[in-house]
Amino acid sequence: MGEKTASKLIQEYGSVEAVLASADRVRNEKIKKALKEHADLARLSKELATVKTDAEIEFTLEKARLREPDREKLRRIFTELEFSTLLQDLGAGQKVLKGRYVLVTTEEVFSAFLKRLEEAGSFTLGRSPHPIPPQRHGLRASPSAWSPVRPVTSP
Repeated sequence: MGEKTASKLIQEYGSVEAVLASADRVRNEKIKKALKEHADLARLSKELATVKTDAEIEFTLEKARLREPDREKLRRIFTELEFSTLLQDLGAGQKVLKGRYVLVTTEEVFSAFLKRLEEAGSFTLGRSPHPIPPQRHGLRASPSAWSPVRPVTSP
């Protein structure tokens, strides 16, 4: 049965369980038969679509901090699971961007660049014209006036 029919039945009976319990009262024989024959699949679909809110997890801000991924571990996992596009993206993350850019990957590099921008007096923030892997934002900053500061792109 389709989404519209399923939604109509849930609105009428209140829940998936109530629809399945009331399958004998459904007038459409084709739908009645489908409900009886595929009740287990309907229950499984509901379970798989239900977001678990009671999962016990350990969470700390330190563990949630963004850091460089373990590329070798990711390469092994992506290869095992045959995630070819993610493997390509992982490789793209190691390519050097063409042009005169400094890739900001650490707080130190970012702080040094901010200091240079402050010294320049003003800067322009824009989107990079170069292809950038999807895990990177593609923002660039460069001084407005000529100076030895090179544009920067952020991960």
